[in-house]
Amino acid sequence: MELVQVEILGTVHTNRYGTLVTGDMLRTDAAYAKHLVEEAFAAKYVEAAVPEELKATPITRATRKKTPPTAPQPGDDAQKQADMLAAAAEAQARLDAEAQAAAAGQTAQAATQTAAKNAD
Repeated sequence: MELVQVEILGTVHTNRYGTLVTGDMLRTDAAYAKHLVEEAFAAKYVEAAVPEELKATPITRATRKKTPPTAPQPGDDAQKQADMLAAAAEAQARLDAEAQAAAAGQTAQAATQTAAKNAD
């Protein structure tokens, strides 16, 4: 499917993209772009700007930069995710311990109340 870029000229309500406003750039299929430009008068065609260095040099397997994978660094998303998981596990362990302590306290309180009733 060929994508065409259009610039929205006013406020347009669409089922496909929701509300579009003046200045929005939309990449869509050619038929929908034609509808917006020629039938709805709500957009104009825009030529996509491609940097000259990308036009001159096609990307091939030979020109693609190959870098070996690296271990997650402290600022990496993987490290952040691992830190968040560890913090969540610690918080869950504290909650579980508090719940067990509360349950043990309720059990002891109930036993004391039962013993007091039996003594009466």
